[in-house]
Order: sequence, then C-alpha cells, then structure tokens
Amino acid sequence: MCEEIPKSEAQPLFIADMGSSVALLNPNQLFRGRSLVILKKHATELYQLSPEERQQYCEEMIRVAEALDKACHCDKMNYVVHGNIVAHLHWHLIPRYKDDPYWGSPIDYKPTKKLRNEEYVALIKDIRRHIT
Repeated sequence: MCEEIPKSEAQPLFIADMGSSVALLNPNQLFRGRSLVILKKHATELYQLSPEERQQYCEEMIRVAEALDKACHCDKMNYVVHGNIVAHLHWHLIPRYKDDPYWGSPIDYKPTKKLRNEEYVALIKDIRRHIT
C-alpha cells in the first residue's frame, strides 16, 4: 500500500493530503462518504508509532471524519481499523445513516454501490470544502 498511496488531486478518489496521512474516498459508496485515511509512513499497528505520530494521525482522521459529517450529514460515524487484508495502517471512516441497510447491526462489506464519475467529483469537492 505504501507505494500505491495517491498523493495528489490529479488521482481519482483523492480527497486531501493531511500531513502524515492521505484521505481517499472509497469507491464503494453504499454508505455515502465512506473514506479511508491512510498513514504515509509504513506501519501495521498504532503502537508502532511514536506518541506524537499517533496523535497527529488520529487528529487527521478526526478532521476527515468531521468533514465527512458536515458534507454528508450522517447519523453516526464508524471508525474501523482492521489490517487483516492490507497490512498497512489505515482507518475506514464509514458514515452511517438511520435509513442505511445495516443500521443497528454490523456492516456487510460485500454489497457495493458505484457512483457516476461526476458524483464522485462532487462529493470529494464537498468533503474538501469542510476539511479544516
């Protein structure tokens, strides 16, 4: 994942360079605004980061989560860190909505929802507008 992290607005689904991480819109938009916050430095566990690195990374993730909430008006934000498939630190930020198909229960990651290109572009623009 380290070599594949998009690093500029020229790349599809890129939201922002946050400093120690980059924010990307997930191609699967079953949950509007679903995004990733990927650490630029290679690490697989939060405890591998210094306290300062952890704090910066977590603050960046929170800034993205807040921007997602402002752009998407979700009812709840899920914060997920697995690393079972991709052994590189990255948060999945999953806005949840009372009318989503899994409200009140765990998420099934298999169903997907793709947007038209212009919908991805508009959503990314709106999220960027709210990143402080």
